[in-house]
Amino acid sequence: GFSLTLPGLFERGGWLPLGGLALANTLATTLECTALIVLLRRRMNGIQGRTIWSAAGQSATGAAVMGLGLWGLLALTSRLPSWLVVLLGVTLGGVLYGLVLALLKVPELAQVAAVVSRRIARLNKSGTIHKSSGEEK
Repeated sequence: GFSLTLPGLFERGGWLPLGGLALANTLATTLECTALIVLLRRRMNGIQGRTIWSAAGQSATGAAVMGLGLWGLLALTSRLPSWLVVLLGVTLGGVLYGLVLALLKVPELAQVAAVVSRRIARLNKSGTIHKSSGEEK
């Protein structure tokens, strides 16, 4: 129902209909996730709710800071070519989100860094990356 209703409402409001479709998808997956959490919680006699809410809060904080940074970037780069705005946006968004997660000491960030480090070490060991030039074979 959401995906049929919201795009039309967005279009009537002067916004792009795709925004309505994105919102519809977000609402649907949020409701599905909520239902699955309730079912899992009953089956498993709890699922560390405080830990999940803490992680969700940290993630939301990072997303909010990233969103504000990207909003500011769009205001400053309206005359630049679209490809450059996208490149700057992806870079700024990733950096801001990563910094917030690092400042909040999110444990998953260290896990991701460890996986990436192991992968790079494995590539270096196999000779896929030349140490002198950084180029791939």
